[in-house]
Amino acid sequence: MVATEEQLIDQIKTGDRDAFRHFVSLYRNKAYGLCYSIVGNTEDAKDILQTAFIKAYKNINTFKRGSTFYTWFYRIVVNTARDLQRKNIRRKTVDLKEVADFRHSSDSEALTGEL
Repeated sequence: MVATEEQLIDQIKTGDRDAFRHFVSLYRNKAYGLCYSIVGNTEDAKDILQTAFIKAYKNINTFKRGSTFYTWFYRIVVNTARDLQRKNIRRKTVDLKEVADFRHSSDSEALTGEL
C-alpha cells in the first residue's frame, strides 16, 4: 500500500525510519538537482542534501500542513545551501592588513625566491 503524503508525515513524526527512507527516496534526485543548481559543485551539493535531510528529520514536528511536504523541504534545502555559501564567502575573506604584513615579512621573501 502506498502511503499518502499526510500518512508519510505522520509516520515520520512517530520516528518511523522506513517512512523517512521513503521520503528520502521520493525527493533525493529532485533535491540534489536543486542543490547542484545553487552551488554548482557535486561534493557541496551532496553535503547540502545530507544536511538538509537531517534537518528535515530533526524538525519534522515544525511542518505545518498548509503547504506540501516538498515545499517545506525545498526551503530547508535552499537555506542550507545559502548557509554553506555564506560560510565559504567568510572563509575566502582576507584581512588586507595581514596581506600587507606578509608582503614585508621574511616568509614572503622565501616564497618569491628573494633571499
